[in-house]
Amino acid sequence: MCMFPVLLFWFGCSQPSLLDGPRGVVLYASSDALVVQHDDTKGRLVSGLELYIVEDDGLTVDLVPGDTIALQFENVDGFPTLRAIAETGLQPLPTGTTAGGDPLIGTVVRVDGSRVTVDHEAIPGVMGPMVMPFITLPSEAAAVHPGDKIVGTLIRSTFGFRLVDLTTTGTADVALRDDIPALKQGESLPAMQVPLENGTTWAIGEGQGVPTVVTFLYTRCPDPNFCPLLASRLQALQAQLRPGFARIIAITIDPENDVAPVLQRYGDLVGANPEIWHFGRLPPVQLQQLAMFAGMSVTVRDGKISHLLRMMVFDKNGRLVENYTDNDWDLERVIRQLNQATQK
Repeated sequence: MCMFPVLLFWFGCSQPSLLDGPRGVVLYASSDALVVQHDDTKGRLVSGLELYIVEDDGLTVDLVPGDTIALQFENVDGFPTLRAIAETGLQPLPTGTTAGGDPLIGTVVRVDGSRVTVDHEAIPGVMGPMVMPFITLPSEAAAVHPGDKIVGTLIRSTFGFRLVDLTTTGTADVALRDDIPALKQGESLPAMQVPLENGTTWAIGEGQGVPTVVTFLYTRCPDPNFCPLLASRLQALQAQLRPGFARIIAITIDPENDVAPVLQRYGDLVGANPEIWHFGRLPPVQLQQLAMFAGMSVTVRDGKISHLLRMMVFDKNGRLVENYTDNDWDLERVIRQLNQATQK
């Protein structure tokens, strides 16, 4: 550790070494963006896939997909920005990736910071047409608006997706339903009957009688950070509940594909206890209404619902206790809320 400023010059106290930084394989590199699948994050990153802002294009000019690297970065306004890089070798691209990425064509539904929700066309070999959010560069997200037609490059790995090369090609007439405001804390959800995967129904909303967690997912969700992670977190929640104390109901946002047998198989796959956790499939109009009560966007044009994260906790009378907007909710907090909800 340097004790006196003069020693910095004479003895060369070094900056942190690249060897101490995250390592990984390059999936995409351009003059303004770098996407890396990390094999060793050194505790600095949340997931194994990261998109970096590139301010010095000399850092990435020689990089190609498959290059292995060590790097240094800093978070600028909450987004990782590349500061230094060193090539360490070359390897085959990881499973689940595509050299150069996959072309994505669609219409912007929502922009939230660096997250752009897109109603996109089918991507052959990857996923069908659907509405999904993607992380992109803040500068590219700021340049698009709901209704814009866009093209871009989807960079994918087993850790998720990033969207780069975002370009506007026109404007579509996409009307977003906003005629039902999102529920506020303490407000009641209007009563509705939800058909379940086992052929029965559950009542949710006013008069439901049991504290209930209501969330949204779909069985074909390809992003491990969304529905699969949500299902894993619901498994942990279910393990803390006893039958009759509280319920979990996950509503599919893809009812065309997620028919009862599909939902039954998915429930078996994730270990849903039918005394606590069921999967619901609503008609389009009711699905749109419930989505709007949860604060999710709906396109009138084709009835698709943007894949935002929502998990609502209701007390036994159907009043909203809290609406969680990500997968980072605290398990113990939710348990406490359900305990308190039994008394109200």
